[in-house]
Amino acid sequence: MVKRYLIGLAVFLLGIMACTGGDNPGEKRALRAEKSTGPIVIGAAAPWSEIKNGLWQGIELALSEINNEGGVLGRRIHVVKRDDEASVTKGQIVAQQFAENIDMVAMIGHYNSYISYATSIIYEYYDLLMLSPTSTTPRLTERGFKCVFRNIPSDSVFGRELADFCDGQGYQNMVIYHSSDEYGQRLADAFEMEAEKKGIAIVDRIDYTSLSDIKNFQKDFAYWSDNFSFDAVFLGGITPQAGYIIKEARSLGIKVPIIGGEGLDSPELFKSAGESAINVFVGSPFYPERKEKKVQHFVKAFSDKYNTIPDSKAAQGYDAMKLLAWAMEKAQSTVPSRIADALRATKGWEGATGFHTYAENGDIVEDEIFIKEARNGRFEYYKSQ
Repeated sequence: MVKRYLIGLAVFLLGIMACTGGDNPGEKRALRAEKSTGPIVIGAAAPWSEIKNGLWQGIELALSEINNEGGVLGRRIHVVKRDDEASVTKGQIVAQQFAENIDMVAMIGHYNSYISYATSIIYEYYDLLMLSPTSTTPRLTERGFKCVFRNIPSDSVFGRELADFCDGQGYQNMVIYHSSDEYGQRLADAFEMEAEKKGIAIVDRIDYTSLSDIKNFQKDFAYWSDNFSFDAVFLGGITPQAGYIIKEARSLGIKVPIIGGEGLDSPELFKSAGESAINVFVGSPFYPERKEKKVQHFVKAFSDKYNTIPDSKAAQGYDAMKLLAWAMEKAQSTVPSRIADALRATKGWEGATGFHTYAENGDIVEDEIFIKEARNGRFEYYKSQ
């Protein structure tokens, strides 16, 4: 699958270069940004019609706060919202549309790791700053791109922290069940490597696809029940599908703890898993009951506006928009390369998800991950006894 993405992407970029006629797209964008006095244009791309979390609401809330406070550098921010339909092909089309808009200086997205990875080369080529609030694949920042950032820890961090949790719980034998896409594979890889370092035996590992259904889940869990003894299940996936998997595991009598990454940290899990969402633990970058002023301001503002407690995706979207605005103010410019320089120089910026310091490769270097437990139809902060 990855090879097909890369081959298609290579062909796609050849077409791009043929159309640009040798002009430097980055220079055009920078010159436009230097002279522009109108609204600051930022893109936002995700499968908006599919995801059922607070990502867009978080972006929207931050946008309204920024503009109500006078904007950035005396200018309002305008967001162009596009749906990538969770498709690499559609994501590339959206990325190309954004890239050809020389008034656009940055974009927030994409949602899925496999789309962010595939489109990041387009944003890099066109010198359009990319900030992903949800893509955790380590590969996103491994190529030395100067325009590509994220404001969420990578799967390497989640894998390490979740392995630490499992080690602390005393699990000795585990199985891994993960989606076959970029997110599921990389998170499972990171967890397996860290778990084995701690002496946790991974007795089996199976992947599933977005087309897998209840029969597939039943078959896989029945196979494990008949052939292996294990203390816990590591589940690398996203909602709502992860909720159906949990429901099937419980229906087959598998009562051991189920551990997952931030892809499970959504109210949607409880809608698809129902009462089966018990003894489930997730790693998350956001904990809404923290007492820090920035956290409580965000939680109150979000709750007042949308009449619900924000989830981790809402916090990530909110912080992405706030961070971009801060970086533009810091740089005193909307030129993407200068925004990027300001981000890389960021040390201890505070948002709803904590403090952010950036590494040269566009990753945040904080490692704070909260462990949450499913209780009473919601996730609550887990405190070991």
